[in-house]
Amino acid sequence: MADNRQQTEQQQAGQEEKKKATGLEALAKEGSEVGNIALATGTVGASAFLGGSNAAVITASFPLGRIIVNTLAGKPITAANIRDDGLAGIIFTPALIGGVKAIQSAPKYFGLESVITNTLGYSVPAAPLLVGGLNFFVLTPALNALFYPLLYLFHNKKFKGMGEDFKKNYLKSLAWTLPVNLFASGVIGAAYAGVPFIAPYLLPAIALANIGYYIFASPDISYMKKLLSPVLVPYYLAKGGYKLAAGGLSLLYKGIKGFFTGLHDDGYSINKAFKGVATAPAGGGRGR
Repeated sequence: MADNRQQTEQQQAGQEEKKKATGLEALAKEGSEVGNIALATGTVGASAFLGGSNAAVITASFPLGRIIVNTLAGKPITAANIRDDGLAGIIFTPALIGGVKAIQSAPKYFGLESVITNTLGYSVPAAPLLVGGLNFFVLTPALNALFYPLLYLFHNKKFKGMGEDFKKNYLKSLAWTLPVNLFASGVIGAAYAGVPFIAPYLLPAIALANIGYYIFASPDISYMKKLLSPVLVPYYLAKGGYKLAAGGLSLLYKGIKGFFTGLHDDGYSINKAFKGVATAPAGGGRGR
């Protein structure tokens, strides 16, 4: 009986220790969550300190984009998610701001600041077109080449598989982010031209575009297809039109090929028949 009592006391002590350990683990986890949020907030603060409020807004667009993507995808949002994207954002921000400044200096570098071009019957300054075009065709694809490896590294904490992920998502994301790229390129070109209601808000507008870019470029984009189908009608029309045109050309090619093949075969058969008639022995005089 004493043994049973001792065994019961030991079990109770073990349960109390287990509860205590669980409580400590929960406290440690809570501390970790607070630390992660503090680190994410610190990345935004560091961006503000190094590059001003515009840089802070761009850095913040990464965790904000992650929150929106996870919410729409029905995935949990953790402090670690916010931390990882805050760290990715603070690395990406200088590349984005530096890239925008570089393309804005291109007209001066090429001596096109005062050049006027005729576009669709209108006289338009060449410089804003050059700046917007450089963003669309050069800067965005270059930033996209940084965006995917950066997110992969912070989300997966490893380099292995990065190349495969890049090959799988890079070109696809350029197509999905086409509306955002058009918006950002237009804003950057208009800001360079000095449009009053755009120029002062260039980087905040780019930050907004960056949130949109994050959403569209997410590997979880499949869940967005039905949600964004009205916006993506031009994309689907272009895709369907391409398939229709390719199918039509294929049928036309097969039809033409079939026609000439048949014509050749028929001609060969007719020619062979005439040759047979011409070479047939004349049997009219043999019976005499």
